[in-house]
Amino acid sequence: MWSFKKLSSIFVLGAALLSPSLAMSGAGHDHGSGIYVPPTNAEVVGKASYELAIVIDKGMQVAGEQLDASWKSVSQKEVTKKNPSYYVISFTHPEEKRTLYVLLDVRGVYSGANFDGAFEGIK
Repeated sequence: MWSFKKLSSIFVLGAALLSPSLAMSGAGHDHGSGIYVPPTNAEVVGKASYELAIVIDKGMQVAGEQLDASWKSVSQKEVTKKNPSYYVISFTHPEEKRTLYVLLDVRGVYSGANFDGAFEGIK
């Protein structure tokens, strides 16, 4: 038969073991549902536009040349290639009659840009 003292000890021990995990759970963080929802094409294009603006504002070169601010207002832009590792987004400039390709990794990190859409290691 279980004594009151023994049952109390088991209860206190169990509560003590659960307390840290209960204290660390709750609002403010997420363990995720385990379901990855990829971004929409519009979200990818928006992120690429943001990264392109940074490249232009910082005066970074693309394929050996500095892009002028008119590239920021290009309206013809689309995701041209995507796979689980990367996205290639095209920006077609009507006045220059050229297309710029921006490469983002799956996390949306800018990885490069060029005018031919060919990136090393990307098919």
